[in-house]
Amino acid sequence: TFGRMRSLIQPGSASDAPESAKPSGSDVDPDTPSADKDKEIDELKRAVRRLQRHNSMELSQLDAGQPPQRAYLDTPVLEIFSQRFPWLLSLMLFQSVSGWVIERFQGLIERHVILAAFLTMLVGGGGNSSGQTVAELVKRLGRGELTPTDLPQVLAKEVAVGTLLAVGLAVGAYPRVRLLSSHATDLDALAIALSYMPIVVMGNTLGVLIAMTLHRCGQAAVGSPPVTQVVVDVLGILLTCLVCSAVYGTAAAPDQQPG
Repeated sequence: TFGRMRSLIQPGSASDAPESAKPSGSDVDPDTPSADKDKEIDELKRAVRRLQRHNSMELSQLDAGQPPQRAYLDTPVLEIFSQRFPWLLSLMLFQSVSGWVIERFQGLIERHVILAAFLTMLVGGGGNSSGQTVAELVKRLGRGELTPTDLPQVLAKEVAVGTLLAVGLAVGAYPRVRLLSSHATDLDALAIALSYMPIVVMGNTLGVLIAMTLHRCGQAAVGSPPVTQVVVDVLGILLTCLVCSAVYGTAAAPDQQPG
C-alpha cells in the first residue's frame, strides 16, 4: 500500500516521458540566426520603417501641392533665418498700426482707464483662439487631409466653434472683471465681456483665411502663426474700442482732434 501511494505522489521519471517531449538533435534547426544576425535584421527593419515614414511625409506634401521639405536637423541655420526674418520684420512694421488705433481712441481710454488694464486679456483671448485654429489647420493641411477647396466648410465650422467659444468666454469674463477688480463697475464688466465675443469669432475666421491662403503659397507653417497673431492683435484693439464706445454711449466714431 505504501508503495502504491508513493508512486502516485512522486512525478513520473524522465524515462516515463513521451518520446515527443525529449529533445533530440534532429529538432535543432542548424539555420537559426545568431544573435548578431538578429540584431542586423532588427536594424534593417527600423531603417525600412524610417524610410516608409519619410516617403509617406513626402507623398502627403505632394498631395497637398507643396514641395517636399528636408528634415529640420538637416536644414542650415541661415536657411531657417531667411525663411522667418522677412515675416517678422514685416509684421513688426504692421503692428505699429495698433498705436494709431489707441491714439485715435485716446479720449475713450482716458475716461475709462480700466480698459487699458484688460486690453491685454481681450487681445490675448483672440490670439489664443486663432492660434488653436491655425495649429489645427496647418497640421491637417500638411498631411493632405484638407485642401484649399475645403475653405467654405472649414470656415463655417470654425465660425460655429468660435461663436460657442465667444459666448463661453464672455460669460467667464464678466465675473472676472466685476468681482476681481476693485474699481470695475457693472457697465465696465459688460463692455469688456461683450468685446470678447467679436474678437474670438474674428480670430477663428482670420485663422482659417490666413492659413488656407498661405498654404497655397507653401508658407502656411512659417507664416500663418505670426501673421494671424499680429492681425488679430490690431483688429482686437479696434473692436474693443468700437464695442466699448457703443456700450458706454460715447460717439461711435473715433475721437476727433481739433484741427
